[in-house]
Amino acid sequence: MMKKLLRPLLICLLTLGPVACGLDVVEFDLVGTGGVGAAGLYFPGMANFSAGLGRALSDKDVDPGDIDSMKVLEVSLRMTSQGGLTQDLSFIEDMEFSAEADGLPTARIAFQASIAEGVREVQFQVEDNLELKPYLEAGNMAIKVQATLNPPPPDLVELEVTLKIRVDVDLT
Repeated sequence: MMKKLLRPLLICLLTLGPVACGLDVVEFDLVGTGGVGAAGLYFPGMANFSAGLGRALSDKDVDPGDIDSMKVLEVSLRMTSQGGLTQDLSFIEDMEFSAEADGLPTARIAFQASIAEGVREVQFQVEDNLELKPYLEAGNMAIKVQATLNPPPPDLVELEVTLKIRVDVDLT
């Protein structure tokens, strides 16, 4: 009889435990646009990443002070321009996204070693378990984008980068 009562109670505790503790998980996408051409690669919004992140958190009713953890789950790059001389992303030999903030070392978020011919959208390999909360707390968080272009495209190629972010929030 006791086993029959304990099992549902245990299932209930395991299911409701995180909710009872006041933890919540919020996932959202941050999208940035940029481009690459003879002058190089640029993503204007990445230098002031904390402003875009602040807007996204505000849209989700999340106070940055309530964040227990912040991690990037996915990074993707998509070629949005069409009809130019450059038809794919194969000119990118390697590319990486890194987090920077006041007083903290640069931390690689995601990378891609090479991109095959014909590919217009790519998922990057994300660094497992990279905690970005310290970068948010330090202030002036920015995302640094580095790439080796071989050769650089002869025309302007418009790009869109999407970072899927997971935030654990303490609701107590």
